[in-house]
Amino acid sequence: MIEPIKRKLRLIFLSCDENGHKPRLYTFDFLFRLVLIVFVFRIITLPFYFFFPKNIFFAEIVASDLISLLNEQRKNLGLTPLNQDEKLTKAAVTKAKDMLDLDYFGHKNPDGVSAWYWIEKQGYDYKLAGENLAIGFLDSEEVHLAWNNSDLHKQNLLNPDFKDVGISVLTGEFQGGETTVVVQLFGKPSTEVALIPPAEAGVSEEPVVEVPSETEIPIEVPEESPGTGETLEEIILEEIRSKEEAEVLAEEALIVSTENESLEFNFLEFLVKRYNELAQKIILVIALVFIFFLILNMFLTLRLPLPPKPKLSLLKDYVPGAILALLIILGLSFLSKSLLIQFIPHNLVI
Repeated sequence: MIEPIKRKLRLIFLSCDENGHKPRLYTFDFLFRLVLIVFVFRIITLPFYFFFPKNIFFAEIVASDLISLLNEQRKNLGLTPLNQDEKLTKAAVTKAKDMLDLDYFGHKNPDGVSAWYWIEKQGYDYKLAGENLAIGFLDSEEVHLAWNNSDLHKQNLLNPDFKDVGISVLTGEFQGGETTVVVQLFGKPSTEVALIPPAEAGVSEEPVVEVPSETEIPIEVPEESPGTGETLEEIILEEIRSKEEAEVLAEEALIVSTENESLEFNFLEFLVKRYNELAQKIILVIALVFIFFLILNMFLTLRLPLPPKPKLSLLKDYVPGAILALLIILGLSFLSKSLLIQFIPHNLVI
């Protein structure tokens, strides 16, 4: 069992008499299939980006990703990470809806209403505020990079005075087509919230409420149906069991539904945040293994007891094709997600 496997692997990967000193790894068919598999493995997420903005988890994934990218950048620069504020988030949602409803993209709507109106409307009392916008994007890293390439947007990202952030990501119709908008709001509260010192031990400011030891709950007892042969006690117990079973079934259905949503969210989050980096590493490992066997087989060919010309002829049979395939694989390993997204027609505006 083991020997046939070892022999087959030898024929594929190593130069030997059985394969005419040309490993099957370097045949045109094998190289073509290898490059094709690596290519598909690298770009397999591209079609996903066409449909991703329409997914119900898109907004949640991108918003959390943008906050992670922002706070990671601030930490690396020695700045305080921003807190995700509920009021700023609601303000960002209303601003995003306003842009889609009124079909505009800008810091002020056609009526001259600015982002500060939405912030104040949500009750966020600010001393300092800022806003970043983006539209037509497919990936959170693309947006974050675009903001960093703009001096004004970057000032908001790295402003040391800001304490809070709120982000909204909405997909809807804009100027005759479907697109996705993102609103990022920053704020510094006008007043700091004072911390309330803990109460002294043994002292409680809560009123004492006297609760009776036993509380009688009236039970509605159905009348005994004539001819059924069931007592009132049996009827009551049956109704209690039915209600308990219904509650258990409802709870189980909710758990299954929550688990399915969690699995879908985790899968989409993996595709968005981790797949491309993982694919790059795997393809790079394949390239390194390919280089190892290429060098090893060149060494084995040069060690053959043959004149120089036959050796060179053997090397010419597979080395050029192997090097070409290796260059393609290496190129695919260094193809980043941001470059892949550029192949998809879209127009990012900030």
